[in-house]
Amino acid sequence: MAQILVVEDALDIQKTVQGTLREHTLVLAGSLAEAKTRLKEGRFDLILLDVTLPDGDGFEFVSKIEELAGERVPVVFLTSKTGVTDKVLGFSLGADDYITKPFEPLELKARVESHLRRGDELKQKETVISLGGLIVDLRTQRATMKQEKSGNKDITLDLTPVEFRLLLFFCKRVDQVISREQVLAAVWGHEIHVSDRVVDTHVSHLRKKLLGGCCAVEPVYGMGYRFVMTDKK
Repeated sequence: MAQILVVEDALDIQKTVQGTLREHTLVLAGSLAEAKTRLKEGRFDLILLDVTLPDGDGFEFVSKIEELAGERVPVVFLTSKTGVTDKVLGFSLGADDYITKPFEPLELKARVESHLRRGDELKQKETVISLGGLIVDLRTQRATMKQEKSGNKDITLDLTPVEFRLLLFFCKRVDQVISREQVLAAVWGHEIHVSDRVVDTHVSHLRKKLLGGCCAVEPVYGMGYRFVMTDKK
């Protein structure tokens, strides 16, 4: 089951997409402003994006998606703009596909499933994240880091499952200011009630385990945190 963001203001199209892709989790956004909020709050495997929206242009929005999401997310335009020039523009801006309205539900389903399979294959290949002296292995759920007090040798970090998920989340957002709300949504999810104090406690424990290493989690007053590489050689 994939998590798909549907940026579409027409209720009839929303309902058709929901019925067509009912085996997946769909998050609806009727405007670009709402889409920005959803991208900051959660993680998505694919985005279905209309071009003409109440508060802006989907073409212009594409370039902002990776920054908002903190990673590259496949984008499929779902729009009534059928001109060749529009299609060329959509692909040139980085879209993975371009589907025009009205569309055949079965075709939409087939093309979405194709992109999701391709995304799964890429994720399976990306099982190790390496940032300088930090290595995070998703297969073994372990992380190693060069640490000064150990003679700059690799040490295995003793992380709890929550701390590992926190570290993985931060690794994908180096040098970005991240709010507690973003951390909460990505690591715990919206369905679980977790207070800011709990988030701070887990981040604090992770920060202590990273002391003297090649990376660190810095507090950003009034905003949240920033993950930085302390050894950039």
